[in-house]
This record gives sequence, C-alpha cells and structure tokens, in this order.
Amino acid sequence: MKYIDLFAGIGGFRYGLDDAGYECVFTSEIDTVPSEMYKLLHNEQEIHGDITKINAEDIPDHDLLVGGFPCQGFSTNGTRLGFKYKTGNLFFEALRVAKEKKPKYVLMENVTGLLNHDKGKTISIMMKSLSDAGYSVDFHILTSTDFGLPQKRSRVFIVGVLNYETEDWKETEIKQVNRAKEIVKNNFPDVKSFNFPYPVGTKHCNSLESVLDEDIDGNQIEYLEFGDFLKYLGDGVYRIKDGTNKGYTDFKPIPNETTIDYTFTTSKTRRGRIKHGATKTLDQSVDVALFDGNGFRRIGAKEVFRLQGFPDSAYNLLKEKGFKENQLYRRPSRSVSIPIIKNLGESLHKFHEELNTVTKCSNCKHWAEIDEGIGVCENEETVELHTMKDDGCTIQNTYI
Repeated sequence: MKYIDLFAGIGGFRYGLDDAGYECVFTSEIDTVPSEMYKLLHNEQEIHGDITKINAEDIPDHDLLVGGFPCQGFSTNGTRLGFKYKTGNLFFEALRVAKEKKPKYVLMENVTGLLNHDKGKTISIMMKSLSDAGYSVDFHILTSTDFGLPQKRSRVFIVGVLNYETEDWKETEIKQVNRAKEIVKNNFPDVKSFNFPYPVGTKHCNSLESVLDEDIDGNQIEYLEFGDFLKYLGDGVYRIKDGTNKGYTDFKPIPNETTIDYTFTTSKTRRGRIKHGATKTLDQSVDVALFDGNGFRRIGAKEVFRLQGFPDSAYNLLKEKGFKENQLYRRPSRSVSIPIIKNLGESLHKFHEELNTVTKCSNCKHWAEIDEGIGVCENEETVELHTMKDDGCTIQNTYI
C-alpha cells in the first residue's frame, strides 16, 4: 500500500512501514534539521514543508495517511492548551488532507494525555471529526516495552477506516482507554466506532544492557554530580529526592539496568524517578542517567536511537554528516518507537487483505469468504445458506 508521511520528523513511521512492505509517496515536515536528517536517512530528494500551506489536491493518491501530530498542546509535560496551542490544530490539517484525498486508512499517534485532555472533549472532537468524514474509528494505547524496547513509553494510536462497518467498542485491558471511549460515546453517540485488531507485541522487553553503546570509552565517561538531589549513603545504597510523602526514596542500583530521571531536580511532586531494566519515556531533553557500576552517566545519543528502535546505521550516518550531539539526542526521542509502527503496519496489512477477501453477511452478520464478488455464508444458528453480492444478502436455501 502507498502512504503519506505527515509531521514526519526524521522518519520513524517510515522505517516501520517500509519494513512492513509499504511505499511512501509524499512527506511533509516543517522543521529544517529533521528534514535534512530525513533526506539522508531515507534517500529522499524532496521534503514538503508547512502542511498548512500545501494544497491537498497536489498530494499524490494514497491508501494510508500517517502522522504523529505535535503533542505539546496535549502532553502533561507540555502546555495542555490543546487546540489553542500554536500547533494544537494540526490534527485538522491531516483531516483536511484525508477529506480531500479520501485514503482508505488513517493512522495517527499522540501522547496518552490526549485521552483525558479537557475532560475527554478533545479526543471526542477528533473522533467525531473523523467519523463525519466517513471513517470508522478506534484508538488504543501501545507501550514500547511490549515490543522489545527497554523504554517505558506509552502512546495513543488512532486508526480510521473509510466507509467501513460500525460496531460498539469492546472493553480493553486498559482502563484509561475504556474511560475515554465511554466519554466519546457520551459526547457523540453517533460516532462510527469499530474494533481494530491492534498488535499486542511480544510482551517481552529486551534488557537495557542490550542497547548500551559498546564503543563508549570508560576513561572518557563524565559522571554526573547532583548535589543534594542524589546522595550515596554507603553499602551500595543511594537516596534520591522525589515527590513521595517522605520526600525521597532509597534504592540499590543494578549496574547497566538501573536508570534515574533527573528532570526538574528541584520538583517536590515528581515521582517514579527510578527505573530498573528500562528508561522513562524519552523526551527531547533526555535527562536520563544510567548506573554503570561506578556512577551515574547520561545515556548516549546512540543509545537514544536504539531505545527508539532505529538502526545503528541511522546514528552513524547522521554523526558522519556532522550533526551536533544535541540534535542527535533530541530528534529520535521525539519520534515514534519503530517496532510498534512495524507491527501496526503488519496488522493493518492483514486487516486490509481480509477486508478484500471476506465480508459480513448483511442478513446474519456472519463472516463469509468472497470470490469474484460473491460469497456463501452458512449461518449455523438457523442453518440457512446466504449468497452475498454488492446489493446485499438473499436467502437461497433453508435446511430442515
């Protein structure tokens, strides 16, 4: 299938979808640095800029529209201004393109804070808008650790299918998703919902040690000093300040497995600063330190690439081309986790194939195989044979 890559960054979606057999036919990214990186990483000659200035009619036909629209307006670490934030309305730019080009599928990504932003009104408006454009919609939270990456990163993935059936959302194992869907339906009962077969991953997380940069020179490591924020108490025990009732947590770090979050070291409300076997969700500041047995060091840029599932060749090429270290930290951390995208692509491809080979009988709602537009469904409850064509279902025979 052909797809367009909006708000593309350095191409996390592209790595995952290309690996799943898709073909990118159009890319849009407004910022200069990630655009230059994207061109190098994907051998792309032309990157289109500001999506608000692109005529949708000029975009090539495609089967799938993808985009991780900017999250700052919805993130709990951001402004929480939602649609009022300067980039908060870019969702509607993607919707504008979808309305004009009518791709069969849309796939969008954002932070989990989107689901409870403005008490659920924001996600409700998005689902209603896609539904009014003809899409049946679903959304779910996927987490990077379930797809092999030692990073506790959860993101919302929205899937829309044009001119598809409608069915009630089924309850999931994630309460936040269930609550958000309940709010959407309460706000807009006519939203066209369906249940997409989201991938579950392997439910296995690779060790943190597996992503560590083996080329780091131990003699050149600069260990971080945190003052009162992090103190060594002796006997392998450290004390870190946090937002717990005591105001601190004592812990024994495990070499090459324990990381700490040193964002906002003076904060009196921030909790969960210690992670074993994984890092926190990476953001563009990448304030994550690893205990290597001798002390705490900031994780390296190559390790950030690996924690998002990028190949080493991506980091090596960009470093070779002279991009600054801070750029090599920021850009992959703002991307998507590639294994999740690849798995989503594979699930969508399977869904697409099944959609073109099976249909639901309009009479009994059972699935049936379709061959050259005609299928036969045996309803086991009534023992009736139904022949399905484009104009619906007719009962052919009834067996006693």
